[in-house]
Amino acid sequence: MRITILSVSIDNSGGFRVVAALGQRLLAEGHDVRIIAPKRDRPDLRRRLRAWWHRQALWSKHQHSDHLGTLADHTTVVPHGAPLVANDLPDADLIIATWWDTMNWVQDLPAAKGIPVHLVQDYEVWGGTKDDIDRVLRTPGPKVAISSFLHALLTKQFGQKDVLLLPNAVDHTLFHADPRPKNTVMKVGFVYSHDPRKGTDLVLKALERVRNILPELQVIAFGHHRPAASLPLPPWVEYTTAPEQQTIRHIYASCDAWLFGSRLEGFGLPILEAMACRTPVVGLNAGAAADLLGDGSGILLENEDWVGMADAILRIAAMPDSEWRALSDRAHARAKQQNWTDVGAALRQWLEGIVARPRAA
Repeated sequence: MRITILSVSIDNSGGFRVVAALGQRLLAEGHDVRIIAPKRDRPDLRRRLRAWWHRQALWSKHQHSDHLGTLADHTTVVPHGAPLVANDLPDADLIIATWWDTMNWVQDLPAAKGIPVHLVQDYEVWGGTKDDIDRVLRTPGPKVAISSFLHALLTKQFGQKDVLLLPNAVDHTLFHADPRPKNTVMKVGFVYSHDPRKGTDLVLKALERVRNILPELQVIAFGHHRPAASLPLPPWVEYTTAPEQQTIRHIYASCDAWLFGSRLEGFGLPILEAMACRTPVVGLNAGAAADLLGDGSGILLENEDWVGMADAILRIAAMPDSEWRALSDRAHARAKQQNWTDVGAALRQWLEGIVARPRAA
């Protein structure tokens, strides 16, 4: 099959990690895969000031990703900004949109550019107006949902019939760890973001509560940017900005628990990455948390329940080593069920079925 994947950007985000992983699996199975993205527009003054206030990296014309791997030579950034048009795209059997607005780009393309497929990675109301995003999600056509939450959203709220549930996986050659004992001094970690959706404020509330009882608690975190002035980190948090992938693995594996505090999430890759590194996860019920933790492979809490998160941290801190190892083993075993080889094969089979369908004249 000839497959074009439309990405709004080439970057190191979790969403693009998934796009690249799926593309690499399809490429490995012998398909012609191309990732096409628009040139990154220079942000306006308001966005530049916001980036400065939040201590984010400012605009760069260079687009790079650590996740491309074998797709590096199959990736093109066109010499203009969004949207992409027919002349930017090769003829293909399928064209996969990976962001709500990229679905708008494909609606009026010639049939030769491929059958449109929407890879839905989040309910992206934070990236546009709700009315616009809801209209896109109501658009008929095949869709892929990466979590049960998104599958239910598409089928129940938006009445979609042709939806493949394709949960994300984890690269076990990158995220792994040997069996280990519990730390002598309890250590927990989390991913920092100033975005309210990601719930860093909830995690910090939970940690403040725990430290009142367990002042020796060690806390480590990482994130894409330096901590924002609007959401500073306490001095007792050891923080790393934009760590290398191998460093992230060691951060996960150094912890006795990983904290997932998102309010709204499409999936939540850090849950799976931490579990692959044998670190139990305490997660609020967003994204794929229920899918991954609900069977006892971690500790699942209600959305925004930061008090329950604090209690769960204290519960893990009180566990004897044998009980913690059993929880660590369950987390690792659950993560091992999610691998990109199986996910890629399921996607390939489904896409082949779409191509084989009779097309309207």
